[in-house]
Amino acid sequence: MPKTEMTYDQIYEAALEEWTRILAQLWTGIGKPPDDQRLKIYCDQLKDVPLGLLELSINRVMRENTWNVVPPVGTIWQAIRKELEAPHDLDYALKIWHPVYRSRLEQEGLFA
Repeated sequence: MPKTEMTYDQIYEAALEEWTRILAQLWTGIGKPPDDQRLKIYCDQLKDVPLGLLELSINRVMRENTWNVVPPVGTIWQAIRKELEAPHDLDYALKIWHPVYRSRLEQEGLFA
C-alpha cells in the first residue's frame, strides 16, 4: 500500500489529539474518566507547552502525586519548571525547549 503524505491539517489534528491524550492521563491514571469541562480548562491553561515537555511534566506529576485526585494546573506548571530547571524567564524557556528552535538560535549565535 503506497504511503500517503499527511496534510498540514492532518498533522496538526494528530498532534493535538496526542497532546490532549497525554493531558487526559491525569484522569485515567487515577481510574476516572476525563472530565470534559475540566480538561478544556487544563488545555487552555497549558496550551503553550510543547508536546514533549508536556509529556515529561505529566509523567513527573503522576509519579509524585500520592493522592487519588487530579492535580491542579499549578502542580503541572511546577513540574514544567522542574523539567526546565527552574528558569528565570519561563516564556523564553518554553520557546527554546523545542530542539528545532534552539538549533536555529545556536546557528545565529543567539544561544550558547
